[in-house]
Amino acid sequence: TAGKMKAEGQKKGYPDMSLDKACGIYHGMRIELKEPNGKAPTKEQIAWMRRLREEGYYVVLAYGAEQAITAILEYISLKKGEAIEHVLNGDKWLYAA
Repeated sequence: TAGKMKAEGQKKGYPDMSLDKACGIYHGMRIELKEPNGKAPTKEQIAWMRRLREEGYYVVLAYGAEQAITAILEYISLKKGEAIEHVLNGDKWLYAA
C-alpha cells in the first residue's frame, strides 16, 4: 500500500514497480499500476513518469495486472538498440496537459 511504501522511504508519486534490467534502449522499466478502470494518475505520478522517461527508462501506466504483464513481456523481449514505439495509456499521462 502507499502508506507502507512511504514508510519504507519511497517518494510520493514514484511508480509502484521497478524492473532494473536494461533492455533495448532503456536503462530499466517503471510501472505505475492502477486497478482496472481505476483513477487517473496524480500530478506527482505524472511528473515522476515523465522525468523517468526523459532519463531513459521505459515507463508504463498499467490498468490491471494483465496490462502490466503484457508490458513486461514486451519490454524483456527487446533486443539491444530496439525501442517500443507506443506508450501504454499515454493519453492519461504523457500527453496530458
